[in-house]
Amino acid sequence: MEAVLMKSNEKKTLDQAGEASASMSRIARTNFQLEGFWLLLARGVWVAFVLAELAVLLLTLVATRGRGMTFCPFIVSCEVTPATAQALHHLALSPATFEAYNLLLTLLQSLVFLGVGGFIFWRKSNEPVGLVASFFLVSIALTPFLASATYPPEVLFLDIYVMCIFTALGYFLVTFPDGRFVPGWTWVLVVLWAVRTLFFVIPGPANIAFWPPALNVIDEVVSYGGTLVLLIYRYARVFI
Repeated sequence: MEAVLMKSNEKKTLDQAGEASASMSRIARTNFQLEGFWLLLARGVWVAFVLAELAVLLLTLVATRGRGMTFCPFIVSCEVTPATAQALHHLALSPATFEAYNLLLTLLQSLVFLGVGGFIFWRKSNEPVGLVASFFLVSIALTPFLASATYPPEVLFLDIYVMCIFTALGYFLVTFPDGRFVPGWTWVLVVLWAVRTLFFVIPGPANIAFWPPALNVIDEVVSYGGTLVLLIYRYARVFI
């Protein structure tokens, strides 16, 4: 009888330990959230940066009166090459019609990104991952308009902005989905994303475009490959 009671007590103890472990695991997996001052600061920086984008865009439009600005959808080339001009001629479309089509497509694309980014900000701005994701999407929505002119203030702002965008993307990829640096050293990858973006925007021979091919390969393997390996590791060892 005592043996049966001892086994029953051991079973209860093990069950309680298992429940406690599961509870601690659930707590550990809770997304990192901002509160109080830090939440207000993060939201304020987000809003300030978006307002600065809009202000630079409006100032550029006023200063240049829209001259020299072309609008093109994200990751698409809208350059009118001889081949493009020939294709437009065969389709009986004028260059003005082609530009209007690109502008309409850019506006639709930007509205989608703005809508999704704004929704994430509204629902998840208390989580760093959500805040960064919404910032990235809103930035992508406005980038086609910011990158379409050679007005010096806009070019300078765009360089700073590109650094912020890709650093935010690096943070999102490295900490997705909970916003925590696990393992603890993974913040180094975010710094690497920021540094390599800096070398993309700085002028002169230090620009990454002038690097030897071997160094470019090493950079891409370490940054992109390291981030991919980390994502797989976090999925397999941290969240399962």
